[in-house]
Amino acid sequence: MEITELDEGHVADLMALFAQAWWAKSRTHDDVRQMLANSDIVAGLARPADGRLLAFARVLTDFTYLALILDVVVAADARGHGLGAQPDLMGSYNTHDQGVPQVGIATWGPPIS
Repeated sequence: MEITELDEGHVADLMALFAQAWWAKSRTHDDVRQMLANSDIVAGLARPADGRLLAFARVLTDFTYLALILDVVVAADARGHGLGAQPDLMGSYNTHDQGVPQVGIATWGPPIS
């Protein structure tokens, strides 16, 4: 099930997803709420049976020249099934349909010791 607005239950699920990602473990609930409010597009996939958020991504864009996909995360128990590339998730931030010629994705590697 595609989600474009997160309710409080989904925010709790998102916090759990972020806790599984080394790059997002330190995020706080208040900061994540602010991040969601200031993101141009948010997209998630939830399990239809119970509404649990399984995958999430967000986009910052000017809707004219550039869109940047950020924070792509998939629940550990749902990985390996292509959720991060699902048309429902990817389609939610397909800004090409809105005339944006360049779409990038920001990724981080593990910290260097």
